[in-house]
Amino acid sequence: MKRFLALLLTLFTACSLCACVEEMQGGAGSSYPSSESSSALESSDLESSSNKPAAEGFTVRLVLEEGGEMPSLKGVQALWTGKSGVHRASFDEDGFASSKEPDGEYRVTLSSVPDGYTYDPNGYAVNNNRKNATITLYKIKEMSGEGGPYDSNCYKLPSAGTYRFNFTKADQRLYFTFVPNKAGIYRFSTLMDATANEITASFYKHAVQFIGPQEITDTEGAITNTYTKNFIVDVKMSEAELSAAHYFSLAIHSLSKTVFPTYIDLRLERLGDHPGTEKLEQPTIPPVEYAPEGNGTFRFVGYLTGRVLDQKLVGSYDAIGTFTPYIGSDGYYRVDDGSDDGIDNNPILYAKIRGPVAGVLDDGDIQGINDDRVSKRFYNITVVNAQGEKEKKNMDYTAFYNAHNAKVNSDGCIPVTKELRDFLYYLSVCNQYFWDGNGWAETYGGYQSDEESQWLFACGYYF
Repeated sequence: MKRFLALLLTLFTACSLCACVEEMQGGAGSSYPSSESSSALESSDLESSSNKPAAEGFTVRLVLEEGGEMPSLKGVQALWTGKSGVHRASFDEDGFASSKEPDGEYRVTLSSVPDGYTYDPNGYAVNNNRKNATITLYKIKEMSGEGGPYDSNCYKLPSAGTYRFNFTKADQRLYFTFVPNKAGIYRFSTLMDATANEITASFYKHAVQFIGPQEITDTEGAITNTYTKNFIVDVKMSEAELSAAHYFSLAIHSLSKTVFPTYIDLRLERLGDHPGTEKLEQPTIPPVEYAPEGNGTFRFVGYLTGRVLDQKLVGSYDAIGTFTPYIGSDGYYRVDDGSDDGIDNNPILYAKIRGPVAGVLDDGDIQGINDDRVSKRFYNITVVNAQGEKEKKNMDYTAFYNAHNAKVNSDGCIPVTKELRDFLYYLSVCNQYFWDGNGWAETYGGYQSDEESQWLFACGYYF
């Protein structure tokens, strides 16, 4: 009878272990790498690229993505998880481990990682025909900032690499920017442990300055489970966008509060060259005169809701009234102030193109149009050609802006011409300063404007 019970107990334990391993290797709704398809195993056998003697059984070799000396591997073990159970082996100082577990298929993971490193816990598997796995350790790079939703306090990723986002609670969202130094296709991907199935993430791309978030749910090719959904997102960044920041945010979700604090490791890779170079045309730069000093005090005409700059000056949506700027015979915009001085004697409209303009960047770091973070490259804008027809173009106004910025007066202002008016309009549209009440100038500058008048956000006159 005792023998019979012992036999039953042995069979029950074996069946339970098999079921557990099968669940980790991919139950319903899961997607895990197989030992035949794992990209991590497509390299030649371990023995061909290592000075270690050929080992019997299964082996794991650790390599550093950026090369260099292997960090301390004290306490780090290789784990082979299969139907026969979990088998362990410690690494030597060179990052080599081997085990003589029974033949079969195994997921290969690590018991821990060296300080300052991480790896993909989902990407490695072996079998009888391919017994050697090479696991890449990624160095966790540092990023500046605090993860806040403004240019002044968001995280800033300096280059491609692997970054760790630390979270303290469910549904927390962290914001970051990336400015590419080389055109190409850049890939964002997460390294969440799909087997644990405890957390998942949401990834957002923003149009500009964290306005207009668009959630991206690309999981094709990523390792997922019933709850944990890793993602792979490819973003094209052209030569013309090298000086512009790209805005993103990452949110974490979990069904359990006990997992916090925790983290998500994010990989940023450059996959290759941009598939096409977007052509940018240069606008004609008219002769630019030195701006005269103003007679009086400069005030913005954009009336600020809740932050009144001057009660006498009104914008297109001000409750007091409206004004209509017009071009005088000298080619400069002027302000009809209601006097009878004549069209060329009314105050000249100036644009403040150097120095602080509320709403141009953010409420914590107000800068002017001259700030390098304010791109002067405009894409898919509507222009009127020589034939009077409207067409879409990509325009680089950097040289145009520099020519005008060199001629401003001591207040950083210059009279507005038709060409400068177009520049300010494109700048507002492409940076979404006005966007259905959620634009940067609306949210943090307090401006209100209609579509055609939004170029006035940086304009004013002297009185």
